[in-house]
Amino acid sequence: MTIEVPGRIDTKGQIIKLLDASLLRERLRSLIKYKPDAITISLINSFADPAHEIEAMEVAKEIFPAGRLLIVSNLIDIYLTIEPGEVPISISSEVCS
Repeated sequence: MTIEVPGRIDTKGQIIKLLDASLLRERLRSLIKYKPDAITISLINSFADPAHEIEAMEVAKEIFPAGRLLIVSNLIDIYLTIEPGEVPISISSEVCS
């Protein structure tokens, strides 16, 4: 399941549009009924500046205080390929909770 919220950081790390934290809270609350085991936060251009991912993680902690949260900007840059031609697997360096 994926939710989207307005907010944008460009490839140089400049904030183009602020993250809409109140809309994020509303959309995260709509997920409570699904009882997710974990939430991954993956935002465009987080490699340039993870500020929006970090802000989104803080909001997610409010809604799911005991949940397992991962922000993509915390992933190690290592990929393992199981077989040639298959999709690589990302190895996480940190699960934030």
